Amino acid sequence: MGKVQARLCRELILYARQLAWLYAVPQLPPRPNGEKQGEPNKLSRFDAMKRDKINPRMPPNPMPHFIEWFTDIGMVESGGMAAAPLGWTTIANWQQGMAVTLEPWEVKLLRDLSIAYLAQKSNSELTTDAPPWGVPGVTQSERAADEAALEDVLG
Repeated sequence: MGKVQARLCRELILYARQLAWLYAVPQLPPRPNGEKQGEPNKLSRFDAMKRDKINPRMPPNPMPHFIEWFTDIGMVESGGMAAAPLGWTTIANWQQGMAVTLEPWEVKLLRDLSIAYLAQKSNSELTTDAPPWGVPGVTQSERAADEAALEDVLG
């Protein structure tokens, strides 16, 4: 794999990880005594941001068509007890059905994106998990949402 392909792979994997972080439903970790902390969260970070009118920040996407293919295939597939990375057969069937011929490195990249997405989503269930990519600073909409939440708590 050449340097350009390797750079594209790193950037797309970061993009997939950021998607996973956004689509994860964060849960509060159990208390030291093992008790759960309140009601489980039902909103993904993306849905909570949408509710609070916050635009999620995403890393640069050097190949939008490739991420479109990745989401079109489904990012992950159903496994025995939980989600599993996209399988080679799934990717091959998608190529055949969509009449798209991918290069071998692109097929491997689709699988790598799926593996990275699944790992990040699993890790991002903790509320303390920072996003894999972020721009320093707080946007005005994020500040307004935080101030509104604080106002609700303090009255």
